[in-house]
Amino acid sequence: MKPNFYQKVFADNVMKGNHRWWGFTKIIDRSENALGFTTHAAWNIGFDGKTVEFPQDFVSQKIISITGAARKMYNPVQLELIYVAD
Repeated sequence: MKPNFYQKVFADNVMKGNHRWWGFTKIIDRSENALGFTTHAAWNIGFDGKTVEFPQDFVSQKIISITGAARKMYNPVQLELIYVAD
């Protein structure tokens, strides 16, 4: 598999103005009450009305189908950050 495939896809979409920000993080520590079954988190911040473009070549489409079938995805969670300054 191509290393950093999704990182490049999302970086290209950020540069095209289709996506604001994407990150992929590994969970290395957790509290006692945290979900124990998750190992990684993907962070997506998009633009309303914009769509992420994925490569349509054979190899890219194969990577997308294989990675999608190789993992269990859980329902996405939407978080709202509220910042209060003194």
